[in-house]
Amino acid sequence: MPRFYLSLVLIPLAIFTASLMLIRTLPNDAYEIRQLLLPEGCPNPCLMGIRPGITTMDEAAEILQANPWVGQIEKEVNNFGETLKWNWNDRTPKRIIPTSSGLISAVQTSGKSLVEGITISSFLQLGEVYVVLGLPDTEKIGSSGYSVGEQYAYVNYMALYDKENLFLIFDQSCRTGYPTSGNGEVAGLPFTTPVHIIVGTRFTLPASGERISIHSPIHYRLACGS
Repeated sequence: MPRFYLSLVLIPLAIFTASLMLIRTLPNDAYEIRQLLLPEGCPNPCLMGIRPGITTMDEAAEILQANPWVGQIEKEVNNFGETLKWNWNDRTPKRIIPTSSGLISAVQTSGKSLVEGITISSFLQLGEVYVVLGLPDTEKIGSSGYSVGEQYAYVNYMALYDKENLFLIFDQSCRTGYPTSGNGEVAGLPFTTPVHIIVGTRFTLPASGERISIHSPIHYRLACGS
């Protein structure tokens, strides 16, 4: 019986270690990844030269206009606040999804409209972030919807790096089932899944979801209700 419980711990750990070792064999893009997430000369939190809590929305618009990666910029003001949204051009770095849009949200502080958060969608893989920054300070996994017939629920993964003011998220269909353990069940967190990157000043993980400390198949099975 002790051997059985030991295997429940060692198997997920072995999968986790092997996944990171595989990612480490990829071309060394650590500097490029770090420059995207933690750019030199721009204290945290910072993305593309814009600093949440410091940069005003007007300044952010000017920075975006001067950025060679950015295409059309749209400003919107409504009852929920002020936002800046933009698309990317053909000079966008390979780590950013060129067909996606970037988004900046604002917060009103002392009569000023300051940047609160910046969100971009990337090709950056979860495992690559682990390799460069280490494991997050906090991770949670939850689910949205439920599986009925051909309609499948989604697993929601959330990771928070406190010191870096960095938040990572992705949604994974319960139907996808990769990487698998050989019988169709998810064998752990998919380290090759692209993540959404959010940089901001005020991050708290939602109350719902299960806080996790080891990358185990059981977390996916629980989230998917199987």
